[in-house]
Amino acid sequence: MQHQQVANRVDIVKERLSFLVQYLRNPKEVGALLPSGSSLANIMTREIMPANGPVLELGPGTGSFTRAILARGIKPQDLTMVETNAEFCSLLQRDFPDARVHCMNAAEISKRNLFGGRKVGAVVSGVPFLLLQPAEAKAILKSVFEVMHPDAALYQVTYGFTAPFPREVLRALDLTATHAGRTLRNAPPASCYRLKRRSASSARH
Repeated sequence: MQHQQVANRVDIVKERLSFLVQYLRNPKEVGALLPSGSSLANIMTREIMPANGPVLELGPGTGSFTRAILARGIKPQDLTMVETNAEFCSLLQRDFPDARVHCMNAAEISKRNLFGGRKVGAVVSGVPFLLLQPAEAKAILKSVFEVMHPDAALYQVTYGFTAPFPREVLRALDLTATHAGRTLRNAPPASCYRLKRRSASSARH
């Protein structure tokens, strides 16, 4: 047991060092100094159930949210990860060999048949939207929502106190963002926002 605890601590240190190195190389692409903690991962994935498969994860980094998604009962073969950082892609392919890892821009998702014609039931996103230009954010969200089920939600992490999406982009794509939780037990403290189609939300009321 003690050896396992030591091994786990070593893995955590390696993960944090890898994340920090990639951040220093490209801060806009990575978006954070450290990988997300378990408290934030729990908030980001607590509404996800096995029935939501297939699940899409954007910007998984070193896999903090990935582990939480799988712990919710999502089958590895029902999890698709899209990451732009080549180093992270290699780590993800090594650590999650049964899941699908695509090293590509999320704006290209709707142009590729990644899900065999199935609609995505949930999206977990670590994309640093606050660092993107509105046109970049719009291209990504438009592409992602085209492959999602009409009632599906995108769960977005942010280190700010408001939704990290430009208002004009939300209006243009008919999307609405609601606060889904916040934790102080993360470095830095972070929030989760739930993004859905406005028409789908309105239809329920």
